Amino acid sequence: MNKVLVIGGLHGNEPLGLEVCAKLEKLNLPQVDVLYGNPEAINQNRRYIDEDLNRCFPGDASGSLEQSRAAEIMKQAAGYDIVIDFHNTHCPNNDCTFIGSQSKSISQLPVFLGLNRVVLADAYDSINKYVNGCLSVEISLSSPKFSVDGWVEKVISLKEFEPKKQCGQIQVYEFVYRITREEQEKYNFPRWRAFGEVPPKDSEPLPIKTDEPLYAIFVDDAYTPYNYAALIRKVDSPFKNRLNRQAK
Repeated sequence: MNKVLVIGGLHGNEPLGLEVCAKLEKLNLPQVDVLYGNPEAINQNRRYIDEDLNRCFPGDASGSLEQSRAAEIMKQAAGYDIVIDFHNTHCPNNDCTFIGSQSKSISQLPVFLGLNRVVLADAYDSINKYVNGCLSVEISLSSPKFSVDGWVEKVISLKEFEPKKQCGQIQVYEFVYRITREEQEKYNFPRWRAFGEVPPKDSEPLPIKTDEPLYAIFVDDAYTPYNYAALIRKVDSPFKNRLNRQAK
């Protein structure tokens, strides 16, 4: 049986993880523990207090509130088979997962959860980059997948998750560039849709060079008003190749 840790409130104003954790606490399941990521930010209904907690890993016990909290979470998350970290975005149609490339033990978990778009979270100091076996779930506030009961059921079903029995197609992406609000105002990019291809002419003014198609996520997300969007590109990865070989 898999031992599971569920994290809500790594960003203190995103509701799904908080509600899932609260319900799981009441159920008191022997195989599931819950952890509230940033209690002070949760109490103030803010994304963070001093700095974004999900950019602070592996943490520093003598650092800022979020730096010290990241160090605590690193210790508390050790020893679990699966760590599920919940997040939300205002951007429609943005449902996906984030995973560190080292977490091969859960490379098929996105298929099990029904979220087949996977973003590699190695480009910044996220929890996925440093906590082995950690998958972040990103759900749009307007999505049908925003269901507390539905996610509680999925968490309970994780006791049955066996990587070798899962198979399915996934699409893997990696970060390329974050577009700031100032850049949006300067270049007046059109409103893109999540995981939609960005016209090449739109990226021409930006300091990035790639011949590959780019895709946008977190478009105009109110949780991060300092950013307009993130640009990603499709990549092959051990996760994708392994899953797609089994699916054939």
